[in-house]
Amino acid sequence: MTPPITQSAVNTVWDSVWRSDTAGDPKKIFAHRLFIEGYRVLHPLIPKNTRTILETGTGTGRYAAALARDFQSAKVTASDIVPASLKSATLLKNALALQNLSIEQANVEELQYPDNCFDVVFSDALIQHVPNDNRAVIEMARVLRPSGILILTGINRFSFHGLFRWLQSLFRRPYRYGFERLYTHQELRGLIKNAGLTVVSQGGFYPAYGIYRLKYFSWSGFGFIGRVLNRITRTFDKVTGNFISRYIGFQLYIVARK
Repeated sequence: MTPPITQSAVNTVWDSVWRSDTAGDPKKIFAHRLFIEGYRVLHPLIPKNTRTILETGTGTGRYAAALARDFQSAKVTASDIVPASLKSATLLKNALALQNLSIEQANVEELQYPDNCFDVVFSDALIQHVPNDNRAVIEMARVLRPSGILILTGINRFSFHGLFRWLQSLFRRPYRYGFERLYTHQELRGLIKNAGLTVVSQGGFYPAYGIYRLKYFSWSGFGFIGRVLNRITRTFDKVTGNFISRYIGFQLYIVARK
């Protein structure tokens, strides 16, 4: 039987990840392909009149920093439990001179914020790594104001990411990011429903990332193949209502309202 995942084990993995990442360099952080494709899809989901935004699991701080830059009249709070993440996000904030961005340590399963205090809670690729994803979503819902919006993403069970994980297992290579769940839209909707929220919309993005990132595993040519596939899928998405990304995107997203 697999032992239960602990928060301390998760913290150890991600402290190592964020320490080895390029901390605080806006050019390199914002050039990451997954961020470029994700922000293109997720940014328009946030209402223009938003005044308060909480990001849980901010990591390098890239999403929070981009939101603070693009929603200058909003107060953006970037939170994470891992000290190395907070350091990276702070360096990025200072590099961009973002006065409307605050960086705070927080455990998403026990948020210190009062009920009903944020217009938007944004959480990208966090819940698959936490010990209790159900509890995490309930907490995010709790701090949302009435009619507030939760934007939640998770890795798609039916994406090419499964091939990446299978190859790593086949060649007995450790997975850098440790414990990880994969989701279907139905499973994400279940978390939303259990938190008392209403699903507004759902979708996905960047189907080709599961191929693109194989360049880190074996052959650099996968990077080129991934870029070509990305252009093809984006073209098909335009004429099919995002059909491909919705079902085999690397990440799925749910927009929910309180």
